[in-house]
Amino acid sequence: DDLRDLQHVIDEKYLMKERDIIAAAYNLLGFALQLLGDTESARRVFSQAVELDPDTSTNPSVKRTVMS
Repeated sequence: DDLRDLQHVIDEKYLMKERDIIAAAYNLLGFALQLLGDTESARRVFSQAVELDPDTSTNPSVKRTVMS
């Protein structure tokens, strides 16, 4: 499954060292999961993004986790 592969790449932080870049990758994965209707997994991934980048001005997941 492509999304599982993407999650593995993000989790292992391949080629990604900066927290904001990793948070952005989790955001993209969360949006993809949400589009596929897997809201629970999306919520979990958005929470990971918020842990890495809790700044509301740079991370859209902060608002998404508050609203859910």
